[in-house]
Amino acid sequence: MISLIIGVLSGLICCAPFIISKMPSAKDHLAKITPYTGWIGVTVLFWGIREVIFAVLGMGLMSTHLIGWVFWLLAGLFDLGAGLLLGSGLVLKWTLGKDPAKQAQISEKIGKLAPFQLIIGIGQIAMSVLYFVL
Repeated sequence: MISLIIGVLSGLICCAPFIISKMPSAKDHLAKITPYTGWIGVTVLFWGIREVIFAVLGMGLMSTHLIGWVFWLLAGLFDLGAGLLLGSGLVLKWTLGKDPAKQAQISEKIGKLAPFQLIIGIGQIAMSVLYFVL
């Protein structure tokens, strides 16, 4: 249940610019979760790392449950992408707080995901709901 809530929240935050452009009245509602963006992102980042590692370790399932394994890996990758987009600021502050040059370099690399933010957000919501239902 927690993974569903955090996954949907992170997906909504990733999709926020698109949602606000289509429904300006949603801005007030989305502003309520915006202060927690970094913490939600860090949680989803670590959840995604965990899911990807477990999916790779469970590659033996590919022979019997290929679709389930692919779904598992995709859910982990969407978690990882959303976590990088939303939680990178906090992670960089905690790990590279004293070195602004390295922070800028890593932020630039993570910034390459920004054009895919809407796709990651929609995929994050879909995978979280399907992961919960299945």
